[in-house]
Amino acid sequence: MEQSLHVMVKAAYGLVIFIGIFALVNLANTRMTNFISRQQEFGVLRSVGLSGRQLSEMLRTVAFCYVLATMAVILSIGTVLGDILCRRFSRIGLLSELHYTFPLLPILIFFAALVVIALGYSILVSRCCGKILLAEYVKRIS
Repeated sequence: MEQSLHVMVKAAYGLVIFIGIFALVNLANTRMTNFISRQQEFGVLRSVGLSGRQLSEMLRTVAFCYVLATMAVILSIGTVLGDILCRRFSRIGLLSELHYTFPLLPILIFFAALVVIALGYSILVSRCCGKILLAEYVKRIS
């Protein structure tokens, strides 16, 4: 029974890793789609005097707001759901008494990946916007 439990734990970790990678790819896709749809807005802001540095700071702030919101949701809802699942499995009695342990290392790895994606996004978009001339933004608006 212990050997089959180890197989189930490995499968559960594999599923968690897959979901984590899927979430990170989805975040990157969402941010890049957001950038494409907001190019006209960036052009208008640049045409009224927004500097490249201010645009970079704005993009970095928005990206880190996404990271903070994601962290808040994961820490609050994820912790509560993990505890509830451990209590339910303990009541069933198949796996004896389960105690919830906060998964600090996986959470830190996931948050580090979120920060890297947010930082990479803001750098990539800042460089991309810096290469686009103001006249090109105006053409896209009309």
